[in-house]
Amino acid sequence: MTRRAQLLAALVTVMLMTSLAAWAQDPPIAASPADIVYPPLEFEPPSPEESRTELPGGIPCFVVEDHSVPVATLGLSFRAGSFDDPAGKEGLASVAMQLLRMGGTQSMSPDELASELERLAIDVGASASSRTLTVSLSCLSEDLPRAVEILAEMIRSPRVDEGRLELLKAQTLEELRHRLDSPNQVAQLYAEQILYRGHPAARIVTAESVAAITVDDIRDFLSSALDPDSLVVDMGGDVSRDRVAELLAPLLQGWEPTGFQPAAIPSDLDPLVPGVYVIDVASNQAVIIATQPGMSRHDPLYEPEFYALRVANMVLGGGFSSRLTQRIRVQEGLAYVVGAQGNSNVGYPGQQAMVALVDAQSAARACQIMAEELTAISTTPPSPEETRRAKQGLFGTWVGFFESPSSIARDYAALLLDEMPLDFYITWYEKTEQPEPEVVMEVVARRAPASEIRWVIAGPADMLTAEPGEGPSLADLGPVTVIRPGDPTGPVALPE
Repeated sequence: MTRRAQLLAALVTVMLMTSLAAWAQDPPIAASPADIVYPPLEFEPPSPEESRTELPGGIPCFVVEDHSVPVATLGLSFRAGSFDDPAGKEGLASVAMQLLRMGGTQSMSPDELASELERLAIDVGASASSRTLTVSLSCLSEDLPRAVEILAEMIRSPRVDEGRLELLKAQTLEELRHRLDSPNQVAQLYAEQILYRGHPAARIVTAESVAAITVDDIRDFLSSALDPDSLVVDMGGDVSRDRVAELLAPLLQGWEPTGFQPAAIPSDLDPLVPGVYVIDVASNQAVIIATQPGMSRHDPLYEPEFYALRVANMVLGGGFSSRLTQRIRVQEGLAYVVGAQGNSNVGYPGQQAMVALVDAQSAARACQIMAEELTAISTTPPSPEETRRAKQGLFGTWVGFFESPSSIARDYAALLLDEMPLDFYITWYEKTEQPEPEVVMEVVARRAPASEIRWVIAGPADMLTAEPGEGPSLADLGPVTVIRPGDPTGPVALPE
């Protein structure tokens, strides 16, 4: 055997012995996921106050530095969005931001802009949510000054190319034609329409509203909604906090406020009454969304009660050992997917929901179990072990809030824009740990009673509403209303 072969054999032997020794010291594998014991999480998130600085004009900026990689990010967030779309021109904010990204500037055509961004490997994004307009970029840190110059021109002197606008409108129309293609899409759309009836959150883009958008509409929207008075900036990565004002000077100098006033958002909802709403879809499957109003982030009781609801959702449907998964999927084999979830909105209620994807013939039984389990957790506290497992599952998601410098800075900027406490993510772990089983029960009973559910079920109406030979029927849950979707590109018609 050669010396090289001897050394290789010795190395393999050492590696095997080390691996076996480590394996022998490992704790035994748990018999089930419920028996897994997690080590304490030790992590110190960065402080939002230490990350915050102020730019000329009083513009707030969050900077999280990381010089390990020569990449920098920049984000601009404005207090405006799709809620500000004029009536009859729904989709304006979204189309305007897409055109900002791809429509060129006064000195560069759309193709020239795309070529310059590609040459420098600058990734630029622009989007609109219901309440926020966002422009972001990432690039090599050495190219950040040039990237800011380009971004400044895109924002302050956009070209609004008419040819690109027509292309965007055609693409949007094609997307609308497919928004009712699957039971899942149908269920989600109608759940939102039923819960947010008459609220700005229920406004949807239609073929007619997209066709009505003009170049002048885009120019007027961008020139007013991109208001420096509502701007919050975030920067992350290989960027120095001390140089931020200098770097952003091409964007900020001479940028005058526009006086834009976002639309007022109603804090109350007027949903359709609780009951069963069958959305007729040609499918052998059924998607169930058992929805009811959730919490607003500005609710005075948001801090203690939303965390209790999160624990309840984990107990109900947040993992393989959850109640809904065990009963509906494991024990009775009714569902492909099942779970419980809740979200909150800024200034108006979010959604609290249980969801399932089932064979249509099993829908009534799955709904019956959902109602039973929601009633059970609202009348009897979850066990200490269920509560512990639920919190442990939630704790595992906490570090995701701090996955990168850019995401940390962006999240802090969003908190400020939404008028939320800047320590929201810092204290999230501690507040998730607080709800006791009795508190979880009390909050569910008050915030999410089974009597308030709107059962939105997308599937074959004839099969779902047929009288069962035996077993439960959807009529056991409340009055049944059948809705037959119309043109996917048009408005959604709801019963009175």
